[in-house]
Amino acid sequence: MPRDQDVPVALRFDGTGAYRVLMFVNGWQMGQFTADLGPQREFVLPSGVLRPDGKNTLALAVIALEDSTLGQVSLVPLANHRVR
Repeated sequence: MPRDQDVPVALRFDGTGAYRVLMFVNGWQMGQFTADLGPQREFVLPSGVLRPDGKNTLALAVIALEDSTLGQVSLVPLANHRVR
């Protein structure tokens, strides 16, 4: 991300099926997603957990409840704010 901008990002799940996902960013559990339950498909990754000047580690623990596969997972920008 540009150094002079604040760009909050989210993890987005697209797809259907019967699976659950536990999300971890840099060792912190950020949430859980159940594909066939609830409307939430985007999970905000807080800036205090993300390292702006280094590597970040995203780990997903996927638990298949039936014969299904994980849909597309992407990082999406939610906004773009210029820092003065």
